[in-house]
Amino acid sequence: MSKSNARLKKTHRDFAAMANKKVGARVAERRVLAGLSQTDLGMPMGVSMQQVQRYEAGESGMDVATLISMSRTLGCTVADFLVDFDPSAKGTPPALSPDAMAIAKGVDGIKSGGLRGIVKLLVEKLRAHERAAGG
Repeated sequence: MSKSNARLKKTHRDFAAMANKKVGARVAERRVLAGLSQTDLGMPMGVSMQQVQRYEAGESGMDVATLISMSRTLGCTVADFLVDFDPSAKGTPPALSPDAMAIAKGVDGIKSGGLRGIVKLLVEKLRAHERAAGG
């Protein structure tokens, strides 16, 4: 293999790794926003919770059929997962911040609807307080 081909292969591998991470993060974001567990997301496709974890972490790439199935399960389009690579998707909301994702994942782990409601109320009160304070 020539040096040029080796360099192209490395560039492609690096791009694929970065793309898997970004797409996986978008899948995780949509899953958390939909209130689904990793098991819930994988079940319709016959994919284990561990495999969904690998997809979301960018450790495994997804084939097109898996991406389509995930979009159907999450009630979004495949394009929603690819917005980082499509310059025409300017109207798509930005990804959640790492803090927001951590909070959403924490809330996702609370099984009690009453406790989840308390967290939601707390967030609403904090936002209202911040707006009133001009921040």
